[in-house]
Amino acid sequence: MIIRRIWQRPAGVVKIFDEDGNVHTKSSSLKFDNTYEFKHVNKVDFDNDVVYIAEMFDDDNQLYMYMVQNVINPIYGEVGRTAENVKVTFEGDFTYVAELKDGNLNYVKLKDGVYEKTLSAGHAVYLIPLK
Repeated sequence: MIIRRIWQRPAGVVKIFDEDGNVHTKSSSLKFDNTYEFKHVNKVDFDNDVVYIAEMFDDDNQLYMYMVQNVINPIYGEVGRTAENVKVTFEGDFTYVAELKDGNLNYVKLKDGVYEKTLSAGHAVYLIPLK
């Protein structure tokens, strides 16, 4: 199995809220890196701080699997909001994904090749694109 990974982060500054509710800003140590191109993922959109994507390949079955994880550290998220809405756009003619989340397997129909999910901080979903 081959594992490849990428951090993605929108450009900008991290907002930090102290215990009194005051806002402080600082540069983030995470950088946007789009140098690796996934085999079947064209685009990943997310609406909060950071998302972690890993691409895995099963050589025996010739299937790709993608782990999508919300790795937000609650101290860097918006006040009271660490959930993250994620959209993964698959290339080609994939119509479904096998979704593994919290030990449950579901088959989710893609809408125009797009998978959408809201993930809580620390949670991940595993996706196998299917035709």
